[in-house]
Amino acid sequence: MALINEANKLFVKGCSIINDCATMKPYLMGPKISMLDIFLRYSLAIPTMVGPKLANFHPMEAIQGLDQWQIAMAKVTSR
Repeated sequence: MALINEANKLFVKGCSIINDCATMKPYLMGPKISMLDIFLRYSLAIPTMVGPKLANFHPMEAIQGLDQWQIAMAKVTSR
């Protein structure tokens, strides 16, 4: 349980940092896709799958604009 609590704190802190720094218009830092977008997409894979089940945490609810960002990223990766 202590590990889950520590992971939860890190999830919340990381999402807070993203909310403070990102624009999500439509990509993390503005109109052009960057390595940050690619890094975030892969970084969110595990927390998105496991977070709701183990830690009662979901990045989709914690990061502002993430749902629209994922739509923009899906368009890029489907080309």
